[in-house]
Amino acid sequence: MLFIQTTPLTQEAFSRYGQVMQHPTKTQDTIMANAGTAQRTNHLAEPRSAFPAGSGAKANFCVFRCSPIQSRPIPIGMLERHPYSTQAFIPMGPANGMKDLGRARYLVVVASTLPDGTPDWPRLEAFLALPGQAIQYTMGTWHHPMISLDRTMDFTCLVWESGVAEENCQVAHPPSNGPSYHIDLGKIE
Repeated sequence: MLFIQTTPLTQEAFSRYGQVMQHPTKTQDTIMANAGTAQRTNHLAEPRSAFPAGSGAKANFCVFRCSPIQSRPIPIGMLERHPYSTQAFIPMGPANGMKDLGRARYLVVVASTLPDGTPDWPRLEAFLALPGQAIQYTMGTWHHPMISLDRTMDFTCLVWESGVAEENCQVAHPPSNGPSYHIDLGKIE
């Protein structure tokens, strides 16, 4: 069994996999908007599609409802990637009708791509995302589905899809003759 340590989600740590979207800590990165009632930060991520013209690919805004995973340590038995599209996940807060139950943390699990196109399983990385942080995966980034830690969460997702399953999402499983992979939440629980 191989345990993956979890680190805080920051743009610097996540930059090889995509972008972190959050309100900046430096006010010079923002402009005033809405007649002075809001601060606006531009271009935190660039949604992109590389589907060829005529593929029929369309932007899909959808919602994922993610229930918290109860098992500890958290097993990682599959990864997926979207070879022709970025994919953004933006937390919407508690799921419909739920009262704010406190913490709303989630995990972002990613892997680099090996030269043969498969995920680099032994070098999986796990990032702890906090409320106010959203992410966008770069095209082709191997990632695990969203992992809610504290409660059921809704995420808005933006991804381009063509209607052809193999083009939209590719799935990989760890080698059957290798170790199993788990996320260690020891220091963050």
